[in-house]
Amino acid sequence: MDLIEILCPVCNSGNYDTVFKEKQFNKYPLNVSICVDCGLMYLNPRLTESGNLSFYEEEYDSFHRRHVLKNDTHKPEYNKIINLCERMKKNEVFPGSAENILEIGCGMGWNLKYLKDKFFFDVKLFAIEPSKHCIRNINKLNINLISNDVDAEWHIKFKNKFDFILIRQALEHFLYPLSVLKKAFHVLKEDGTLYIDVPNSMNPPLPLKYNFYRIDHLFYFSKTTLLNLIGMAGFKEKCLSTCHKEGPYVIFAAVNKSKSLIAPIISEREYRSQRDLLMSLSRKEKTISFKINYFSDQLKCKMISFFKSFLKRIFKKLRIYNMVKKPINMFL
Repeated sequence: MDLIEILCPVCNSGNYDTVFKEKQFNKYPLNVSICVDCGLMYLNPRLTESGNLSFYEEEYDSFHRRHVLKNDTHKPEYNKIINLCERMKKNEVFPGSAENILEIGCGMGWNLKYLKDKFFFDVKLFAIEPSKHCIRNINKLNINLISNDVDAEWHIKFKNKFDFILIRQALEHFLYPLSVLKKAFHVLKEDGTLYIDVPNSMNPPLPLKYNFYRIDHLFYFSKTTLLNLIGMAGFKEKCLSTCHKEGPYVIFAAVNKSKSLIAPIISEREYRSQRDLLMSLSRKEKTISFKINYFSDQLKCKMISFFKSFLKRIFKKLRIYNMVKKPINMFL
């Protein structure tokens, strides 16, 4: 499998420290590294452009998004966009109006549909998404697909077009996140808002091997490294914070266009902080107490899942499932 070695996109350094190395899915080489000069965490070496695009077109859904292959309903996905809207409203950065909204990495398109149905009734919706399965659903929802490749020159025709752009749990997947942010800057209106959220590399879920390190996560951001990219792309933060409603802690940011580029913070201290944290968590995972607790939690989740499926089958046979579905989901 072809791999390429890259320079750090923040400080252009080739000085990196590999902290985790393994094959994922018995196929994909996973090389998690940290830039020694600025602390940005990323895969290096990694898949080539063609290899990465092929992975997303053909395999990503089966590995990490199996629910979209089994269930085309929007309801389970609405929890995430509801949390996003609440988060923005709480921080007073939710757009008051919008004529055109773009989501980069939109999946099945449910986020965009929810925004139109609940807030922006006459809005025009646009999307960038590589998954062939998701694109079929995007077309059904009458969302305009700009491109299936975020690294293409899709931005040229849309200068100052969008009032609101979402990059939700997607920036970490991109080969060239700085380039994507610069394209977002090009297509965002002068008074528009860009929303970003990413997993927090300084508070990762455990075990790291199964819940954090992933072949499709090409980058891992802390607040500092995310701010570096945001500033280098020409944005300034309106708000930047963390939350944990969606499982592991997430960093989210709402940003506007800045009149000038903001120089990145280059410090070896960020590298040391990131590396020390990961080494400490790796030691924790090896303890007997952690292994027992993790096994117990996994067993509990499987038992609850089995019990819910069992009740669902029983109540469907009795034709009362719709009556009891809400309390089942509430208590289990």
